[in-house]
Amino acid sequence: MSLNKGSLDKANHNQKLDIEYLYRDFIAGENITAKQIVMIDVSAVDTVLIATAANQRLGVGVALNDALSGEIVRVVIYGIVDVVAGTNIIAGNLIEVGVTAGRAYPAADFATSGGSAHTHGESLTMGDPSATVNAIERSTPTQQKYAAGTSGGSPTEIFYALEFNSLASAGSGTHNHTISGAIADESAHTHDYYGGRYIGKAIEFIANGATGKIFVCLM
Repeated sequence: MSLNKGSLDKANHNQKLDIEYLYRDFIAGENITAKQIVMIDVSAVDTVLIATAANQRLGVGVALNDALSGEIVRVVIYGIVDVVAGTNIIAGNLIEVGVTAGRAYPAADFATSGGSAHTHGESLTMGDPSATVNAIERSTPTQQKYAAGTSGGSPTEIFYALEFNSLASAGSGTHNHTISGAIADESAHTHDYYGGRYIGKAIEFIANGATGKIFVCLM
């Protein structure tokens, strides 16, 4: 399939729904071959480059035609299309870009990282900051003299006692009570992650270097 240079329709980007796929026209930022996986060129408008493993997060689809740099390349962005395998691919494999730029490779479902056991420290503060605590003390005592004896007779015993007439406050203050502790995980946990982008899924077996069909569905 050959497309004329400069035929990119800026109004609708020649975007159409075909029987097996949805395609969109782009400008080739370098020489591109049909069946190569391509990616967005972030430095130019409406331009694609051959996809690489390092930048597959920018993958946008698969080229339908050969195009020299600056020419129009038609790209399948959704649907069934042929690709060239960089290694053996099994039907159902998720597809990504690998060692050879533009070629299809099977991707792991997810990369899994094991987390280590850890604790989460928690600090709790209890108490009302406005609460007051009063310290109480007696007032300055006075000494009193007492005499004891028989009624109407002379005192037979003399003794002294300290007398407190009232209670007084020694002052007040505020305080809080702090309780510290930790909540611990009983075992390690894992996180699933994937740092790239899936181009789609293989719908048949494709031998290394051979051509086969995948379903383009960017993930």
